[in-house]
Amino acid sequence: ELIGKRVRIEGVMYPPDRLHDLTEFVLMKSAPWTFRPGQPADTLIVVRMREGVTASYHDDRPLRVEGALRLSPFQGIDGNTWSIYDLEDAGNVMVVKPFRDQQRQVTRDLPPGS
Repeated sequence: ELIGKRVRIEGVMYPPDRLHDLTEFVLMKSAPWTFRPGQPADTLIVVRMREGVTASYHDDRPLRVEGALRLSPFQGIDGNTWSIYDLEDAGNVMVVKPFRDQQRQVTRDLPPGS
């Protein structure tokens, strides 16, 4: 019921290749970075920033990101599904602390620009 809706979600940015001007990145459910093939595919979300908006890497800090949730399975090089969701048209990337309940949180049905 959240697919196609604007949501806010919390997680930790997987370390990218560069630190600034990111147009997309991977948001993980939690740190430390324990991703390995075979892990549940709902622990990663590919975040794609809104055109003209970029993000910066925040080392091991929880972030809150707003965007449109899409179902978009991604198959890794090992043939397994590594992620199943994208967050598109993302705008507001904010550092938050601490995680609420140490889990990724989703808020649904946000009006654009909330």
